[in-house]
Amino acid sequence: MNYKHQEHTEKSIANQTFNDAKQSNFKAPITSFNAQSFRIGQDQLSHEFKIDQAPYQDEQGHWKMTLNGESYTRQ
Repeated sequence: MNYKHQEHTEKSIANQTFNDAKQSNFKAPITSFNAQSFRIGQDQLSHEFKIDQAPYQDEQGHWKMTLNGESYTRQ
């Protein structure tokens, strides 16, 4: 599985704005899978994804699913 995630945050304190960006990008095999979740990687270099909505095709024919509260589209 190829996983890419970008997160941007913005905070305002005393008339100053601070921006922060975090990025994750890794490729790892799926090591476990069931109807509720799946795990990629092993040991400390692993990540579990909760399946909120199983894969489906939208009206335009794009494959989508929701994991850990975030929507993903197959590319």
